[in-house]
Amino acid sequence: MNTTEYEQIYNYLQNPNQRHVPRSIPQQSVNYTILEDRLFRKNNGKYLLVIQSPEVDQIVSYAHDHPMGGHFGFEKTLQKILQHYWWPKMGRYIEQYVKSCETCQKMKNPTKVEPLQSITPIGTMKKWGIDLIGPLPRTIKGNQYLVVSIDYLTKWPEAKAIGDKRAETVASFVVDEIICRHGVPSELVTDQGAEFNNQLLKHIAKKTSMTHILTSPYHPQANGQVERMNQTLAGTIRKLIEDYGNTWEEYVATALFAYRTTRQSTTKYTPFYLLHGYEAVTPLNKRLARIGNPKDLQKRLGQLIEILSNRVQARENIRERQKIQKKYYDRGLIGQSYIVGDLVWIDKKVLRRIPRDKMDPKLEGPFIIMRKNKNGTYYVKDRKTGVELKTAYSGDKFRKYIIQRRWGEPMVEIEQLEGIHEGTEFPRQIDASDEDV
Repeated sequence: MNTTEYEQIYNYLQNPNQRHVPRSIPQQSVNYTILEDRLFRKNNGKYLLVIQSPEVDQIVSYAHDHPMGGHFGFEKTLQKILQHYWWPKMGRYIEQYVKSCETCQKMKNPTKVEPLQSITPIGTMKKWGIDLIGPLPRTIKGNQYLVVSIDYLTKWPEAKAIGDKRAETVASFVVDEIICRHGVPSELVTDQGAEFNNQLLKHIAKKTSMTHILTSPYHPQANGQVERMNQTLAGTIRKLIEDYGNTWEEYVATALFAYRTTRQSTTKYTPFYLLHGYEAVTPLNKRLARIGNPKDLQKRLGQLIEILSNRVQARENIRERQKIQKKYYDRGLIGQSYIVGDLVWIDKKVLRRIPRDKMDPKLEGPFIIMRKNKNGTYYVKDRKTGVELKTAYSGDKFRKYIIQRRWGEPMVEIEQLEGIHEGTEFPRQIDASDEDV
């Protein structure tokens, strides 16, 4: 809010009988009040601190690109700020701010084309998913991997920078960061990488009566929502690498804090609240005046009773969100799956070829699709070398390769015919050079 309008509303609320007040001010002032010498806006039973123009960039920066902000998208950044602050047209500005963030722009993902698969949580800290991110740029302390785990219900994450991905290293993380901190889970979900699929982790699972679920390799949606959560956290870590280079491990804790204090679209709560029963104090809300006495026993008892109900509600929110996500996610997939003969780029990360620096391309190719599996994975052949890769890769790690057409040359496309996936028809080439642009 600009200074003039702010002062007009503030002064009117202090003295409604003053003369020469613009006509709009009395009507606008109905939505505001003054608390501790600051202007607050009434919003659904809450009071939001009104931010003046010089304060806007600092607030948005704290919420988005500060180490405790997490570089989250527009909706989560907006919801985080709307917990405490307000200014006119804030949604439009925050959306523009997030879209124009240079760090975020450099981290776009491959195109997703495969149907969504989800796994429903079974209880608080009962089902954890684990993933490994890396190799990342080696830090000063020698760490180049990040092992990440997330609870399916609360979305509470744990993560640790590690120097290698040996079975012993990953097993120590499971014992120290999950079992000793949150208790033995009922289920542990991982992919089939050697760091997870080994005798040591099987021994730990047997001794603790924990079920170890192994998902299909190189198909992230087989692990459903936890993989998407890990991708979000991985994106945050990669942005920290962009910002802080070989000291990124020092900011893992702040990245986790940012995730834990961000309202999740699936549960409708922050992970911090679902675990502890109250919201965390952050740099964003520390300046706000406390309401009530935090040592009040009755208040705390009420919070504990409320959190039990809200955890049940969070589970139902996840189920409903999954239905909506699958409906809209799958609706846009019709006719978009790749077919035999298509040329594609592949994400370097799944090829175990991490981009060396920020100028190195994220994708590699082109590859020719040779065969498709029912679970949305593909076998491909390197077009340049003619070598067929032994591993099947998820189509969600691909991006369509577009052949460059010089001026005057006809454009050739592969026509997708009905029945192509059932094997009753074959793709054929068509001359598309005369079609409308």
